[in-house]
Amino acid sequence: MRRFHDTENAVSPVIATILMVAMTVVLTAVLYIMVMGITGSNLEGSRWGSIDLDQISPTAFDGIFGEFSPDARPIDLKILVQTGIDEGTYSFSSNSDGNLTFESGVDLCDIYYQDQANNAMVSIGDYIRVTGVTPGAKYSVYVLDAVHGGQIVLQHIDMIG
Repeated sequence: MRRFHDTENAVSPVIATILMVAMTVVLTAVLYIMVMGITGSNLEGSRWGSIDLDQISPTAFDGIFGEFSPDARPIDLKILVQTGIDEGTYSFSSNSDGNLTFESGVDLCDIYYQDQANNAMVSIGDYIRVTGVTPGAKYSVYVLDAVHGGQIVLQHIDMIG
């Protein structure tokens, strides 16, 4: 049987250094991918924002906007309303108060935009009023980015009849 002496190394110091650097690079890349997947990336101008849905009658609800970043004009957004298998997309015809224009799908409701700050931007407290919905139905409201594409936010509301 051969015995190892203290003078014999299992791995040379150069190989060990190269392996440690390679492991550090791989772990850094994996961590970067995980963090970007969780937080998202705004490199392509994608938006984030919020909307809260509040029932105001058996056939109507408000969608109250929160903060948007980067700032969004109403015409930069689209609203997709979905119930069951039916959905309809609506777009803002201007940056001021007024009715949204039905664009595609099924015309499920009427939507009116109110610019509370009167600044032609979607601001905290601005809202959409959605009328003509079915009492007792569940609605999903998507706010879409009309400029860069993609979904900004999704909220659900169960209409109480």
